[in-house]
Amino acid sequence: MAHGWKMEELNAKRRLVYFESSLQGPKVVVRFWAISQDEYSALPNASGSTVISCIYDEERDECVATSVDILHLLEVILYSEFGIDERNRIRRNLEGLRPKAIAKSQPDTETLFSLIMEFPYPKPRSIEKSLKVFRWASLEAALNKIISKFVRYLFCYHLDM
Repeated sequence: MAHGWKMEELNAKRRLVYFESSLQGPKVVVRFWAISQDEYSALPNASGSTVISCIYDEERDECVATSVDILHLLEVILYSEFGIDERNRIRRNLEGLRPKAIAKSQPDTETLFSLIMEFPYPKPRSIEKSLKVFRWASLEAALNKIISKFVRYLFCYHLDM
């Protein structure tokens, strides 16, 4: 998802990624593909699916996902709504992936913070405060780490649509 962006995505510094999950016995099957902002606006609200943002961090020249998006994606994949304690436990488990804390008041992250705050729906944040971002390349590891605590296998594949 971090490569082959369209001009619209490059200009916005964001690619929307549609995720769809299903349970197949002990496996969680997750399919995902890029969609446009217009496609997002026309999506029905379906169980087992969501859209998160793959965000281009110009200062680090890499793509990232917010902790808010990752937590939401995990809730959708696991067909569960996490309470505060569970969210905090997941955040602690994901610390090993070395997320970067970003905030308005930090000179080295204020550009990325401002960019994320300006995104239209789907918003990759819940409130306007500091947040953590994870390298997009570590998203699969993050999902596997948390989902392994809930189900036995995770099978992920990308569809070019």
